[in-house]
Amino acid sequence: MDFYLSFLSSLIATVAVVATWYIFRVSKTVEYIARLQSPDFMASRIRLLKLFDEFKAKNASDEEKVQIVEASPQLSLDATWMLNFLQELAVGYKYGLIDHKIAFDVFDYLVLTYWEELHFLVRSWRKRETNGAFLFRRLEWLYGKYHRVKLRREARQERVGPPP
Repeated sequence: MDFYLSFLSSLIATVAVVATWYIFRVSKTVEYIARLQSPDFMASRIRLLKLFDEFKAKNASDEEKVQIVEASPQLSLDATWMLNFLQELAVGYKYGLIDHKIAFDVFDYLVLTYWEELHFLVRSWRKRETNGAFLFRRLEWLYGKYHRVKLRREARQERVGPPP
């Protein structure tokens, strides 16, 4: 009888730990979503999206883009803020501190879009910094992971058709 009671106690404790860990991961993911939806962050995202449209209209080179961003303290702050946020998200993703499925569903567009649109700035910073090769490496890793998933999904849709 003691064996079964001990086993049951251990099982309950294990389930409690797993449930607590899952709740922690989901709550951390929700915190990232809340930060993303804050008014200041939304304004920053809108400014950056307008900037990306301007770059496309001008067909600006990477050097021109760097000059434009660094000439404006607000745009420089916006770009840095977004890259740091996504880097932090990537670290949380890599070490299992956030829920992967929820994070992908919510942040895939941001990671893919903002990395593709701001990597010119990261390359510029990496060239200038002594240890620059390490700048935003986790974000670059997460971009690669999300990009591969996106390509697999697109290939699947071509074979099977769009989801219902």
